[in-house]
Amino acid sequence: MHRIGGVLFGVLCIGMFGSLLVACNGRQKLDESSLQQVPQFIETEDSTEERMNVTELIALAEDQTEAEKIAELYEIELSSFSDGIAVYTTDKDPQELMELGDNNGYPALTVNSNHYQLKKISEVTDTNQ
Repeated sequence: MHRIGGVLFGVLCIGMFGSLLVACNGRQKLDESSLQQVPQFIETEDSTEERMNVTELIALAEDQTEAEKIAELYEIELSSFSDGIAVYTTDKDPQELMELGDNNGYPALTVNSNHYQLKKISEVTDTNQ
């Protein structure tokens, strides 16, 4: 009989100690420095719906003049030119622009994959928030 009492007392103590730990743990303040920092895309003042629909394209060009002519052919905006690479921005469908170039023999455009991937990642994080 004495053994059963000891076992019950032990179970009771363990149960109370466990309950106390759970109750106190919920009240513990979190130290922000101990939390794992997750990089997030920070919205800037100029990030609007229009900016999210902009596609960045690239093309090879001999010089600034040729880069500007390509922009005129496709009716897109030349963003920058450096080292033979022209960067364009547009809200037009990239697939339609590539087909237009193929049909008319224009210099080839390619979607800037880095910009495209960053845009897709930011769209996913925006929908998850």
